[in-house]
Amino acid sequence: PLRQTFLLILFNSVFFCITFAQNHSTFFIPHSSFLTSRSSFSNSRFENSSTYLHSYFSHFKSGIEHSFASNDAIDLELKGGFIILASSVLDNSAKKFFPDKNFLPSSYSSFAYEFGGGPKSYITVLGTLGGISLHSFLINDSKEKYFSKAELLLETVGTTSLITQILKHAIPRTRPNNSDKKSFPSGHTSFSFSVATSLYEIYGWEIGVPAFAFASSVGVQRMQVKAHHLSDVLSGALLGILVWKGFGAMHREEERISTSSIKIFPTMFYTDKNLSYGITLSL
Repeated sequence: PLRQTFLLILFNSVFFCITFAQNHSTFFIPHSSFLTSRSSFSNSRFENSSTYLHSYFSHFKSGIEHSFASNDAIDLELKGGFIILASSVLDNSAKKFFPDKNFLPSSYSSFAYEFGGGPKSYITVLGTLGGISLHSFLINDSKEKYFSKAELLLETVGTTSLITQILKHAIPRTRPNNSDKKSFPSGHTSFSFSVATSLYEIYGWEIGVPAFAFASSVGVQRMQVKAHHLSDVLSGALLGILVWKGFGAMHREEERISTSSIKIFPTMFYTDKNLSYGITLSL
């Protein structure tokens, strides 16, 4: 039936990026190996405000490069772009299908619009940040680890939102409801997926699954009210995932470096029946 076909196309396309990423090097990793770990974490970038400000540009630049110029990112851009291009042939059909089927009740539709990238999205960010703060306090996170979690959320959401607005002005596209020419990409969807991917990176699937479910419902809501085409929604999801991928990789690398150490052990060994002494380095 047409309804089931459209649903399969929508959700399989949105989560293609996720399933594809799961099988590639720096993408989905067990959450216990990242910032939820209780291992020692001392990132020098967070020593003081001066150090942080002087080092952040380099951190941000590397995050952007990882997001869009790394081999994994380019691979994902090509494959995701192909699916988005293919889905664009269904834009006209989707423009009629989703409003007619009315999948989301009006109360939830309003909630998804307001908190999923709309006028109350700041509450979503502040609430998420508050949850991270509370959890970090309860598990006794170090200052550096807490700031790393908060930074990941804020820079992923902020960078995604900035790029979204640049694309909206650079690539004018008329919305299905003809209200303006800022349809591409869906800002609500890119915002929702940037929050969802950040939460996955920090807490794993326990929080990631409901976050991705909400982000997907936001995409459905945008098509249901004729605010975006199907390809706009998929593009927004891909953008949020790409930005998270880059900055998540940066934070994982900083975590790996900060928790690594060099250990020196005195060593005794025999050579030609003579006792010799030396040292052993453990990285």
